[in-house]
Amino acid sequence: MYFKVRITKGLPQAKTGGFTGNNLNKQVISFGGADMNAASRHLENTRYLKKVPRNEANLEAEKGETAFGDINGDGFTEHMLIGGKRHSQGGTPLNLPDGTFIFSDTASMKINDPAILAKFGKKKGSYTPAELAKPYDLNVYRKILEDPNSDKIDKKSAELMIKNINLKLGALALAQESKKGFPQGIPEVAKPYMEEMGIREEDLMPQKIQPEAQVNEQAMQNPYENQGMGMQSPEEEMMEQEPGMQNPQEEMMELPPMAQYGMMTGDYSYPGDQFYRTGGSLEKYQSKGEVKYDIPRDAVIINRADYKTEDEYATARNEQFAKAGNKPVYIVMPDGKYKKLTQKTKARDPYTGEDLKSTWNNSQEIANTFKDMNMSINTPEFTKVLADYTLAAIKDKSKYIGKTGKVSNVYEEFKNKNFTPAEIRDAFIKHQKRNLALQAYGIKARYFEDAPTGRLLTPEQMVAKKVLNDNGEPIKLDEAKKMYDKYKSSDITDLKKAFERVGIPLDNTALEQATFQGFTDALKNKEKLTKEEQAALANWKGYETGVADEIKQANAKISPIDRAYTNTTGEQLSSYNKPAETEFVETDLEGKPIEEATVAQEETPQVPYQGVPEWWLQDKVNMALAAGDYFNVQKDLPWAARYEPQMISPTFYDPTRELAAQSEQANIADNAMAQFLGPQKASARSSARQAQSAKQAADTLSRYNNLNVGVSNQTAASNAQIANEAQRFNQAQNKQLYDQNVIANQQYRNAKRALRQNLGQAYATGVTNMMKTDALNQMFPQYAVDPRSGGRMDFTNPKQYKPELTRSYNDYIKEYMGPPYYMEPEAAQKAARDAIKYSNPNDEENRADVLSLMYSKKGGTMDMAYVMGSNVFPFMFY
Repeated sequence: MYFKVRITKGLPQAKTGGFTGNNLNKQVISFGGADMNAASRHLENTRYLKKVPRNEANLEAEKGETAFGDINGDGFTEHMLIGGKRHSQGGTPLNLPDGTFIFSDTASMKINDPAILAKFGKKKGSYTPAELAKPYDLNVYRKILEDPNSDKIDKKSAELMIKNINLKLGALALAQESKKGFPQGIPEVAKPYMEEMGIREEDLMPQKIQPEAQVNEQAMQNPYENQGMGMQSPEEEMMEQEPGMQNPQEEMMELPPMAQYGMMTGDYSYPGDQFYRTGGSLEKYQSKGEVKYDIPRDAVIINRADYKTEDEYATARNEQFAKAGNKPVYIVMPDGKYKKLTQKTKARDPYTGEDLKSTWNNSQEIANTFKDMNMSINTPEFTKVLADYTLAAIKDKSKYIGKTGKVSNVYEEFKNKNFTPAEIRDAFIKHQKRNLALQAYGIKARYFEDAPTGRLLTPEQMVAKKVLNDNGEPIKLDEAKKMYDKYKSSDITDLKKAFERVGIPLDNTALEQATFQGFTDALKNKEKLTKEEQAALANWKGYETGVADEIKQANAKISPIDRAYTNTTGEQLSSYNKPAETEFVETDLEGKPIEEATVAQEETPQVPYQGVPEWWLQDKVNMALAAGDYFNVQKDLPWAARYEPQMISPTFYDPTRELAAQSEQANIADNAMAQFLGPQKASARSSARQAQSAKQAADTLSRYNNLNVGVSNQTAASNAQIANEAQRFNQAQNKQLYDQNVIANQQYRNAKRALRQNLGQAYATGVTNMMKTDALNQMFPQYAVDPRSGGRMDFTNPKQYKPELTRSYNDYIKEYMGPPYYMEPEAAQKAARDAIKYSNPNDEENRADVLSLMYSKKGGTMDMAYVMGSNVFPFMFY
C-alpha cells in the first residue's frame, strides 16, 4: 500500500489560537478533586516560555499569545506568556505537550461581546482572547500552596482560585474556538468546564451525516488524520464543503436549544452569555390574536401617544434616552406595537476639495481633519479668544527670546502692531494648513537645518543632533541614510521646496508663530474664559512634534516669534477632535403569537422566571461591610524610646595662678638685689634664685597633676556606673518591647483570620440566598422576586382564562393509593388535597404559602427540596 506524503515548508502557525497534538484525554489535577501538594515542583520565576531551536519545535507561536495547559508535565495546569516575535517576523518556535491550548492575539479573533467582556473586568471595547487571559497567573496561587508558611485558609483560597481560573480560561477557550467553528474539536482544557456546566460535546459540535463511501474514501486517502496540530488538509476541507452542506460556522448558528442547561431557547451561537436567561416579560393567559414582546424588566418605555407633535416627542425621546444610561429604551406606538430605540454615529462626509491631491496627497483623513478644524476656527467665539491671546503674546517680550537668550528684532517691529481678529484667524489657519499638508506628504521639519536656509541635514548631522525618529528615539545612522535618500530622491532638499510641494508658500511667518503662542496660552488659561469660549476650545489641544531646542521658552517645542520657519515652527500642530454626530434609529420588534396559551395545562409549560440569578441587596451590603472590615484592619505595633544617659564631664585643677605668683615673687627679689648689690653679686644671687623658682614650679605642677589624676579617676568611675545602669534599662525595655510585638502580631493574625472567615461566610450566604431565590422564581414564575431591590415582588396574577383542571380529587386519591405509592387512605387524602391546591395558580391560600417560601428566614429549612447542582443551574463564569 502506498500513501501520499505532503511536506510543508515550516511549522504550523497558531495564528488564531488552537491547541497542540491530537487532543488526547489527559487528567488535569488542578481542575479540582486532588491534593494540590501531591505534585509540588519548582516553579519558574518567569511567566514567559523559552523558545527552542526551530528543528526541535512542534509549532510556531507569536509574541502576545499565551499558552494554557500542563506545560511542564507535573500534572497541574500552567498559564504562560509567549514573547519573541510576531508571525510576520518569523514567530516564536516552541515545543509544547499535546493538548496545550494557545490563546490567540490576532485582531480577527477579537471579542467585543459586552457580556463576555464584563466577566473579565472589561466594560467596553474589543479584546483578543490572549489579552483577556493574560491577567490570570496561576503561579501566584501555586506558590501559596507550596509555601510552608501558608495557613489552611490561604491554601484553601488558593485552591479555589486555581479552580476558578481554570474554569474561566476553559470557557474562554470555548468562546475562541467557537468563532472558528471548532476546526480542531473541543479543546482539552475546556472539558473540565463543560463537565462542570453539564455540557456535552455533541451539543456544541453536532455530527455531520456523510455518505459511507465518502467516509471510507477519506480513511483510505488519509489514515493519519487528526495528527500533529489536528488541522484538516485543504483536500479534506474541499471534500466537506460539498453543495448543500453547511460550514461549521453556519451549523453553530443552528444548534438545537440548550434548555437542559438552564437557558432560554434560541440565540445560541457560542458558549457565552447565552447560558444566562435573556430576560423578557412573564407569560400571561390572554385572548387569541394578541402577541407578546420580549421587553427586559429594566427597560425604559416611551409612550408615543403621550406627545401630540413630533417636536414634543423628539425632546422627550432625547431626554429619556440620555437618562436611561445603559438601560435599553423601547417605544410603544399608539397601535400597541413596540420599537427599539438605539443611537448610531453618522458617517462623515468625505473631503471633496480640488486640492485633495495637490495639497493633501489624497489623504482623506488629514483633509477631513483640516475641514473640521477650519469650521471650528471660523466661529466668533474661537476667533475672539485666539485674537485676544495672540495680541497679548505679541506684546510679551519673553515670547521673542531665542535659544541663545537674545530677543528677536521682530519684537521692535511687532510690539505696537494691532492686527485685526480676521488677520490673526487667517494666519493661524494658514499655519495649521501648511503643517498638516507637510504631514500628509510625510515631510518632517526636524530633518532640516535650524537656519534661514532650511537645508536638508546630512545623515551624520541627523545623528549628531540626536534627531528623533517617528518612534521618539534618537535616529541611527542607517535609518538616517534611508531618510536622507528618501527626501533627496523626492527633490525636497530644503524647506522652501517642501512648502512649494504642498502649494502653501511662506507669507507672514512671525504672525503665524504669534498665533500659535496665543493658541497655547488660551488652552492653559481655559478656566478663565466664559462658558461659550470654553465650549469653542473644548475639543482642541496642542500637538507639537518638532525639535525641543527652544530652551528659553516655556515649552521647548514651541518656537519664539523670530520669523524663522524651521525645525520647530514646521511641526507646531493643533489637534481637534470633532464631536461625533449621532442619530436615533427606531427598529420594529416582532411580537410572538400567544394563541396557544389557552390550551390545557399539560400542553403549556410555564415560562420560567426571565431574570438571571442576582444577589440580594442585603447580602451585598453585608459583603461590602465584611470586605471593608477585612481590608481596613491595621497592625499597630508598640514603640518605646531608647534611654540615652548623660555622662559627667570632669573639671580639672589649674596651676596657672600659683605659677604666676611664684614668678612675680622671683621678679621682685631680682629687682631688689639689683638695686643694692653689685652686678656680680646680683647675677650670682639671681642665678640661685632662678634655680629655686624652677624647683618650686616643678613641685607645683607635680602637686596639681596628682590632684587631677584623682579627679579623672573619680569621674571615670561615675560614668562607668551610669553607662551600666543605662544598658541594663535598655535591655529590659527591649525584651518587654519584643514581647509586646509578638502579642500584637498574634492579635493581628487572629483578627485577619476572623475577618477572613466572616468575609467568606458573607459570600457563601450571598450565593446560597441568590440560588434559592432563583429556584423559587423558576418554580413560581408569577411571583417574580427581585433580589437587587431587597425583595420587591412583581406578582403577575393570571386572568381567568386559565387552563381547566384535567384531574379531580378522586383521580388523585386513586393514584396515591395505587402503584407505585400504595399510601394509606389518610396520607392519600392529604396528598390529593395538596396536589389540587398547588395545581391552582389563583388560589389565595396557595399564594400565601408561596410568599412564606419566598421571604422565609435565609439559611433556615423549608418544606421543599431543591436540586442545587451545576447541571441544573450552570454559570458561565465565577
